Amino acid sequence: MDAQTDIKSVSDLECQLSQVSIPMEDIFPDLIREWLSAFANSNGTTSKMLLFSALASTSALIGPTTVKLFGSYEEKGNLYIVVVAPPGTGKTPACQKGCIEPIVCEMENKIETNVVIDETSTSGFFNHYLAGSTFPILCVDEAYSLLNKLTSNTKSTSQTQLSMERLCKCYDVDLWYVLKGNQGKRVGVSTAKLAMLAFTTPHQFLETVWPKIIGSKNGLSDRILLFYQKREGEMDLEEMSMQCDLLADYNVKSLGDVFKKIYIEHNGQSCSLKTSWQSVKVGISFEDLKKRVLSLPGPFTTVRRIVRSFSSTKRPSTQVCQEAMAKLQAAGIGIVVHVNQQCFF
Repeated sequence: MDAQTDIKSVSDLECQLSQVSIPMEDIFPDLIREWLSAFANSNGTTSKMLLFSALASTSALIGPTTVKLFGSYEEKGNLYIVVVAPPGTGKTPACQKGCIEPIVCEMENKIETNVVIDETSTSGFFNHYLAGSTFPILCVDEAYSLLNKLTSNTKSTSQTQLSMERLCKCYDVDLWYVLKGNQGKRVGVSTAKLAMLAFTTPHQFLETVWPKIIGSKNGLSDRILLFYQKREGEMDLEEMSMQCDLLADYNVKSLGDVFKKIYIEHNGQSCSLKTSWQSVKVGISFEDLKKRVLSLPGPFTTVRRIVRSFSSTKRPSTQVCQEAMAKLQAAGIGIVVHVNQQCFF
């Protein structure tokens, strides 16, 4: 994005924002990037919007976890992400597949508490913190109305709707107490942490909402990670079908299992599970393992590549992979070669 270019209209701003690129090839290994592309494209969205959706969800699921930067200084992990994209670019599928379905449909019934909320009233948010054991994510598709209300300064809305100031406090994981009753009893929580994921269209947001957020000078604009998704052309049903076929070759078909693992690892004893999906790794038959060895693309493959091609919940050991390679070689299929402590097939 060229800081020297004069921006005289929303269209100029969109043009500048569209030049910001996310170097996916520098962020992910090839296998993960290919899976993310197949998963996103098969659902009619883009890898980048799905990535930001998953990042916001993950920032809520890690619970109280912090990142120690240096000394005693720790940074909270929650994110406020606003994805701005033209109509028809896949905002709704990114919201559904990156947040709603894996958390609401696959996870919340197992932990018996709500993580995703779309309640925007002050009392609704406050009651969630009082009753819940999770740090929530405010997830809203087509969020212009919500964001417009947040930037309203009228007294009638400030008493009932979540305010920009409260969003800043929840981003900073501040306390939230209120006085109730005739005796002024203090009720609340010492840590009110929130993640936010909002999808909206460019013209309304950039023209009316974003200037208000910046103009308020309360720090909210500094806390928001804003991503602009430019239009990349329409994806037809035939292309989506091809991407679905590619996705079928991967063990992971959704983000549900990934999010479950993240939640368990970061919330420890606070997990209250109805099922045992956090338990032992699922076994893999030798036949499936041999098929995987033969199905991976390329003239050769390695034990490490085979291991990483499986979901982390059912990943085989290197010894088992080497045994599968040895059985294929004994059957006259391929050759096993050891080079510099690596095993090639």
